Amino acid sequence: MRTTNREATIIIIASLMLIGAYYFPIWQIDLNAPQYPEGIGLRIWVDKITGTNEFDLSNINKLNHYIGMKEIEPNSIPELLFMKYILAFFILTGLLIGTFRIRKAVPVWMFLLIFALAAGIYDYYLWGYDYGHDLNPDAPIKVPGMAYQPPLIGGKQLLNMNSVSLPGIGSYFIGLSILLMLYTIYTRRKSKMKVKKTVLQSMLLIGLLLSGCNSEPEPIRYGSDTCDHCNMQISDPRFGSELVTAKGKILKFDSIECLAAYSVRHTDSEGDLFVTDIETKELINKESAYFMKSEQLKSPMGLNLSAIGNSAAFSRNLEHFSGQKLQWDEICAYVNERWYE
Repeated sequence: MRTTNREATIIIIASLMLIGAYYFPIWQIDLNAPQYPEGIGLRIWVDKITGTNEFDLSNINKLNHYIGMKEIEPNSIPELLFMKYILAFFILTGLLIGTFRIRKAVPVWMFLLIFALAAGIYDYYLWGYDYGHDLNPDAPIKVPGMAYQPPLIGGKQLLNMNSVSLPGIGSYFIGLSILLMLYTIYTRRKSKMKVKKTVLQSMLLIGLLLSGCNSEPEPIRYGSDTCDHCNMQISDPRFGSELVTAKGKILKFDSIECLAAYSVRHTDSEGDLFVTDIETKELINKESAYFMKSEQLKSPMGLNLSAIGNSAAFSRNLEHFSGQKLQWDEICAYVNERWYE
């Protein structure tokens, strides 16, 4: 079945949209820290890596040297040598499909492009992992257990620097190209089953990508990390808490009360809340935690709130510490009343 003139035009436009990825970065990493009030960053293109500003790449390499990370040398990254040719392949084949109206090739083209994107993002993750974990043991600054892998998507605190990683404008051109190709498939009623299959395959691939982008809580470095609410050092491993925002940014707190206070007072607190089980010393999701208030179990900020993930252990500790069971909304109300009213 051949495409209509309208569908052929859309396919050609979708193919030409990919050219935008040559002129705009496909990924961007922005870094903010007190010593760089205006921020510094990296821009990843299909064939190069540059700084957001003229000297950013050089400054980032200098910072990396102090913590033992390898120098970022664009010429030594093989992917930057052939990505532009892969993109050119999709542009040319897309133009051929549109020009000769080979409608059956559209789902194949789109599936291969999504697969290439998935492979590219996974490769970027491995690149970041290698740079963040393969550290020079003789580095001037060494923090035991610390890794400096940038986030795949979203934000992450690395020492005193907040790192935010997001798709660049070039990626949006690629996304628009895929959407236009999807539209041409939807325009034919007789191919509904193929549409469903193609969309399902695409959603599965995108789902795999997104699942790799979901932020999980990261270990708290007790005695080193500071609380994002009260700015005190996080020192007691029984009470450390975290907020992983919807954008992937990780905020750390020295107590449940500071976590609750932040979630009550800040508009960017949407996301997953994690608290420490006082027995296992592991971070658990707030939704699976049992909360207790006890004057016999002193927490860092004095409101004496604690959490346990096991119901039997909670009952045992509730009796042992003569505690009071609280729900999360009661904790938020209690913290708000004690600190802000």
